[in-house]
Amino acid sequence: KGVILVYDITNAKSFESLGERWMAQLQDHASSDDLAKLLVGNKSDLEASREVTTEKAQQFCQEYGMQHLETSAKSGDNVLQAFETLVGLVHDRALASVKSANKSGIKGLQSNGASGNGGTITLEGDGDVGKSGNDASSCGC
Repeated sequence: KGVILVYDITNAKSFESLGERWMAQLQDHASSDDLAKLLVGNKSDLEASREVTTEKAQQFCQEYGMQHLETSAKSGDNVLQAFETLVGLVHDRALASVKSANKSGIKGLQSNGASGNGGTITLEGDGDVGKSGNDASSCGC
C-alpha cells in the first residue's frame, strides 16, 4: 500500500493542510506501519514564487516518516520519478513483510521471482508528462 500526498510549493496553505487534514485522515484510515508515504511538492518550475521551503517539507517528512520529492507537472520534471519512488517504497515494505513472516515461521509466503532477487520495476512512458502547453496554474492533465 502506498500514498502520494501533493502540495503546491507556491501555496503555503496547501502545505499546512497536509498536517491539519490529510495526515489525520491517513492515521484514521490506514495503518502507518504498512503504508509507504511520499510527499511531493509540485510546481518546482515556479521557484521564484516558492512559499514552502524544501527544508520545511523535509522536516515534515521526518516527523511523519515519509520520503520527499519536488516535481513540475508542467515540465514533467521528476513526475515519473515520483511514481517510481513510491513503487520502490511499496516493494521494499512488501519484501520486508514477507521476510519477517518467513522468519516467524509462517508458511506459504514467499517473494516472487525477480522482486525477491533485487529485480527492478520500470515504468515506461513517452516522457511528455505535463507538456501540453497549459499555463502554470494547470496540473498538465
